[in-house]
Amino acid sequence: MDIDEERNRIVVYSVLDSIGKGGALVGIQNLNLMFGFDEKAGLDFYGIHPY
Repeated sequence: MDIDEERNRIVVYSVLDSIGKGGALVGIQNLNLMFGFDEKAGLDFYGIHPY
């Protein structure tokens, strides 16, 4: 978040990264492997696009 004082506005930055549709899936897979869990543990359901 940032404040644009010249235009008297608040600027908000956001990213949509549902599990299964972006880098979040790969991150969870890597953590599972690092900690000795099954690679697909916790990834039974994929994210749903909000539109």
